[in-house]
Amino acid sequence: MKKTLFLTLLITLFTLELGLAYAGKDAPAAVTNSFKGKYPGTKVSGWDYREDQGAYVAEFKMNDKKKYAWFSPDGAWLATSGELKLDDLPPAIITALTTGEFKDWTFGDYREVDSPNGKYIKVKAKYGNQEQHLKYNEAGVLIEKVNAKAGDKTLPY
Repeated sequence: MKKTLFLTLLITLFTLELGLAYAGKDAPAAVTNSFKGKYPGTKVSGWDYREDQGAYVAEFKMNDKKKYAWFSPDGAWLATSGELKLDDLPPAIITALTTGEFKDWTFGDYREVDSPNGKYIKVKAKYGNQEQHLKYNEAGVLIEKVNAKAGDKTLPY
C-alpha cells in the first residue's frame, strides 16, 4: 500500500513539474496578435520566453529560412533576426571585419536583424577570452559593439 501511495504521489509530482516546465511557453494574446499583424499567414513553429531578455521569441520560416521574432510582453515588436553564412555578408562588412579594429579576431554567428531602428548585421567576435557582439550597417560601418563577456547583451542574440 505504501509503495502504491508513494508511486502515485511521485507520478503526480512529476506531472505537475512537467506542467510547470511547459507553462509560459505560449505567448500571451497581445504577443501572438502582434506577430500575426507583422507576419500575416506565417505559422510559428514555437514560442519561447527568454527571461534574461524579457521577451517572447517566435521561431518561424520565411523564404525557406529560419527566423526569430522578438516581442515585449505587451506585444511590441522588438526585432527579427535570421542566420547568415559568411558568403551572405555584404562585401563592405567583410572588408570591415578583415581590415578594421577587429581584424585579428575570430568571427561567427552572423545574423541579419531588422528592428524598429533599421536593419543591421550582427557578428559575434572572439579574441582569447574576450567576446564582442558587433553591429554593422550594410555599408560596413560599425554602429555598436557590446562586451558579451561583461554580461552586456543586445537583442536579439
